[in-house]
Amino acid sequence: MALRALFASIVFAALICSAPGCGSSENRTIPGLQEENKVKGAHIEDLKSEIERLRAENSASKATLKKEFEDSLSKVQSLNEQKVKHLEGRNASLMLELGSLRQGRLAIEQVIDQRPRVERSKEIRFGIERMIWIALVLLPLIFLAMLASKYRTLRAHLNSTIMRQAGSVRGAGTQQ
Repeated sequence: MALRALFASIVFAALICSAPGCGSSENRTIPGLQEENKVKGAHIEDLKSEIERLRAENSASKATLKKEFEDSLSKVQSLNEQKVKHLEGRNASLMLELGSLRQGRLAIEQVIDQRPRVERSKEIRFGIERMIWIALVLLPLIFLAMLASKYRTLRAHLNSTIMRQAGSVRGAGTQQ
C-alpha cells in the first residue's frame, strides 16, 4: 500500500515536471503564463480525474479482495471445523480402542498372575491324589498284613491246641 502511494507520488511529480514549459524560459509574458497555467490546470484536472479513477479502482479491488479473503477464510474455517470434528471422532475411537486394549491387558495380567496359583493348586491336587492312591493301595496291604498276622497267630494257636489234644489223646491212649 505504501509502495503504491510512493509510486503514485513519483508519477505525479514526473507528470508535472514533464508538462510543457516546465523550467523553460519561453512564454514568460503574462498571457503566455496564463496560457501555461490553463494548460497546467487542465493537466492537473486530468491528473485529479486519474487519481479519482485509481482510488475507485483501488476501493473496488479492496472490496473484491476483502470478499475473496472472507470467502477463503470461511472455507478454511469450515475445513478446519471438519478436520477438528474428524480428529475428535478419531480420538474418541482411539480412546475406545485404548480402553479395550487396557481391558485385554488387564485380563492377560490376571491370567499371568493366576498361573502361580494354578500351579500351586495343581501341586496340591497332585499331592491329594497321591495320598488317595497311597491310601487305596496301602490300606488293603495293611489289612492283608493284619489278616495274615491274625491267621498266623490263629494257626499257631490251632497247632498248639491240636498238639495238646494229640498229646492228651496219646496220653489217654497209653493210659488205657
